[in-house]
Amino acid sequence: MSGEKYKIPTILVSALTNRGLKTVLKTHLPPSATVFPHYHSHFSETFKVIEGSISIFTSATSSTKLDQNRQYLAQGQSATVQPGTLHKYIVGASSTTVELTFEPGTLGFERAMCILRGMQIDDPDSIEGDMGLVAVIAQLSDSNPVGAFKDALLAAKAEPGWQERFERLVQQYAKDEDLLSAVRR
Repeated sequence: MSGEKYKIPTILVSALTNRGLKTVLKTHLPPSATVFPHYHSHFSETFKVIEGSISIFTSATSSTKLDQNRQYLAQGQSATVQPGTLHKYIVGASSTTVELTFEPGTLGFERAMCILRGMQIDDPDSIEGDMGLVAVIAQLSDSNPVGAFKDALLAAKAEPGWQERFERLVQQYAKDEDLLSAVRR
C-alpha cells in the first residue's frame, strides 16, 4: 500500500441539473482501494477508467460467488453494474482515476459525497472508523451491504441519536444548494 489517502469523489454532473437523469462523479483511488460488497436498488453504476486499472466483481446471487465474476478494466474501458447486482471493486497496483455514472441520477449519493467532503474539510480525522457515519453514507447512497457488514450497519443505525445525526449532517453539508455548488465544471 502506498499510504495514499482516499479522496472524496468530485460531482461532475448533478441530477438536479438534468431532471434526475444521471449523476456523474470523478474519483481518485489509491492502490488496492476496495469497498464492502453491496448493491444499489435504484440505479445502475458505470465505472469508466480514466487512468490506472480497477477490477469489478459482481454476483446476482450472493457474496460467496462474488470473487468468481471479475471484470478487469484498464484505461479507457468501462463496465456497468445493474441495479440489484451485488458488487465490489479493487483498485490495481497504481493510483486510479474513475468516472462513475449513476442512472437514473441519485441525489442521495451526491448528498453522501457532500457530507464526506465537508467533514473531511472540517475535521479530516473524523471520518475514519466511524460506523455511524458509514451507516449514514450507506443509507444516502443506496449502498446495501450483505452479511456481517450489514449487521454492523444495522447496529450502528440502532444507536441512540443516529437519526438525529443523519438529519443534522444532511442539513449541515448536503442541502440542494450544497450539491449545486459542489459541481465541478
